[in-house]
Amino acid sequence: MSKLLSSMFNRLVKWSMFWFVTVIFALISVLEVLQKKHMNQDFANLIFDFTNFLPIAVIAAAGIFISKDYANNTIRNKIIVGHKRSSIYIANWILSACISIIFFLALTATAAVLGLTMLRTQQVSYNALLVNWLIGLLVMLVHSSIVTFICMLGKGSSSVLLAILVHFLTLIMVTIAQLFEMFNNNKVSKFLLEFFPTNVIFKLNTYEIIDNAALAAIYLTVIIAAVTLLGVYIFNRTDIK
Repeated sequence: MSKLLSSMFNRLVKWSMFWFVTVIFALISVLEVLQKKHMNQDFANLIFDFTNFLPIAVIAAAGIFISKDYANNTIRNKIIVGHKRSSIYIANWILSACISIIFFLALTATAAVLGLTMLRTQQVSYNALLVNWLIGLLVMLVHSSIVTFICMLGKGSSSVLLAILVHFLTLIMVTIAQLFEMFNNNKVSKFLLEFFPTNVIFKLNTYEIIDNAALAAIYLTVIIAAVTLLGVYIFNRTDIK
C-alpha cells in the first residue's frame, strides 16, 4: 500500500492541472474577501461561497487521474506485480479523498484566514461554522467515494463523463425533491433534502445551518463506507484486460 500511495502522490504532485485548479479555488476566495471588504460586508459564512463548484472539480480531477491508470495499463501492471486489488482500490480512494480535501481547503481555509482578519466578525457563530465545515468535508469525501467507485469499475476515460452525468442527475433529483417538499410534505423528499450530499452543499452555499448535524454526519459516513466497501467487493471480482 505504501509503495502504491508513494507512486500515486508523486504523480499527483507533478500534475499541473491539479495545482492549477487548487490555485483557482484559492484565488476565488481571495477575490471574494476583497469584494466583501470593498462593500463593507461582514464575514458571515463567507468560507462556503462557491462550494457548489467543488464536487464537479473533484469528479473531473480524481476521475481523470484514475482513468489514466486504465489508459496506460497501470492497473493491470500493478496486479501483475503482486499488489492486492483491495489495496489498489483503497489507494485510489485515498488519493481521491486527498484531492477533495485539498480543493476544499484551498477554497474554505483561504477564505477563513483572510476573512477573519479583514472583515467584521460580530455576528459569526464559530460553533455553527465549524459544524458546517466538518459536514462539508464529509460531503466532499462522499463525492470522492462515488467518483472512485465509478472510475475504478468503469475502466476508462468514459467513466469520468459517467461520473459527471451521475452528479447532474443528483442535482435533478434534489430539485424534484424540493418541489415535492414545497407542495407536499412527503417524508421521502424531506429525508433526501436533509441528508442528500448534493443538497447539503446547497445549504452550505446559501448559509444555512445544517440541522441534525450529528445524524447527517453518521449518514454521510455510512455512504462513504458502503460505497467504498461495495467498490472493493466488485473490483476484486472484475476482469481487468
